[in-house]
This record gives sequence, C-alpha cells and structure tokens, in this order.
Amino acid sequence: MTAMGTTQVRCDLVGATFPVADDVAADCEWDTGTSMHVSSDGGAQVGCVSDVVATGRADSEQARLWWQESFGTAGNGQAVLPYGKSLNVGGARCTSTREHVRCTVDGQGFTISTGGYTLV
Repeated sequence: MTAMGTTQVRCDLVGATFPVADDVAADCEWDTGTSMHVSSDGGAQVGCVSDVVATGRADSEQARLWWQESFGTAGNGQAVLPYGKSLNVGGARCTSTREHVRCTVDGQGFTISTGGYTLV
C-alpha cells in the first residue's frame, strides 16, 4: 500500500492463482491470476505482472507505511495482513478474512481469493 502521490494498493496471492477471463489474460504479456490492484486515479483491475510485490518484505521502505509488528511476518520475512485485520493508509482500506481480501480506494476496489475476484 502506498499513499505517496497516487493512493494505491496491490495485493498478490503467494503460491496460488485465481481464474481470469480469457479476454483479460489475452491483453497481458506477463502473468495474470496472481494479483489485483486499485488506485485513486485508475480504479481496480486484474494485475498484469512479471513479479511478486517487490516491496513485500516487512523491513522494506514501502511496507513500513502500513505493516505493524503485531501483524507478524511470513516465514521469509514478507509483510502480511493477518486474517481478521483491517488497515487504512491514506484513502486505501484493506480487510483480510479467511475467505478473501477486500481493498478499496475512494470507493473503488476488489475482493481477491483463490476462487476468483470481484470488482467493487
């Protein structure tokens, strides 16, 4: 999550994918079905990415904007939003449940899970 300039959120599934419509996948030269993003200037959309979140480590400069020590980390030091927790950064809000993660920026956003995604 960042709130510098454009408020934006990117959420990646680690070790899993979600189904993506053929037309969405066809428009992407990299990978789909692993991430979603939403920004204050572009709405929500399926990620077309060639990597996982580069700033995913809890000790990264960007993660310091939102990660809290009480959240803990994945085994590799990645910052995580634990189930049952919510957070706000700038105009962005994300909530993690066992079923999905939901993120919004200025009323636009997404839910993401291994079962799929929805735009909100």
